[in-house]
Amino acid sequence: MGYKNIYRKFDFETSNFAISQYINSAFLDTDITISNKFSLFASLLFNNTFNKNGTANQHYNNLLPSLSLLYKIGRNYNLKLDYSKKIRRPNANYLNPNLLFITPLYLLQGNPELLPQIINTSELGLTKKFKNRSSASLKLYNVSHKDLISQTFIET
Repeated sequence: MGYKNIYRKFDFETSNFAISQYINSAFLDTDITISNKFSLFASLLFNNTFNKNGTANQHYNNLLPSLSLLYKIGRNYNLKLDYSKKIRRPNANYLNPNLLFITPLYLLQGNPELLPQIINTSELGLTKKFKNRSSASLKLYNVSHKDLISQTFIET
């Protein structure tokens, strides 16, 4: 169990944009061996983010679970199922609506309404252990994104 508090302030010398970011996170983790064949790891994180500047405020909450189940099939095989939900917050440059001149050919302009990116990942894996301490894995996975954060380049 734990708590994390982050405060960041971003000022841009080349524009009148400044932003403060307050992040509060509380989490609970557990790691349980159910039997000699089955184990479980679970984590639940509550994230509260508040971005504040002179013209706009963003406030969002996210519940971010992670789960990992491991099943030992005999002595040399493991079957593992993983799921996680993560957040990627836009950095201050991506929230700044003013043009930032990086180079004469590269300008950056952000969007103060940009939402955080949510990433859902799931994976199913089968691992075979060999006598020489090496192993081989076969994995199926899926990754999905909501509110994808990306850069668009425009030639000037």
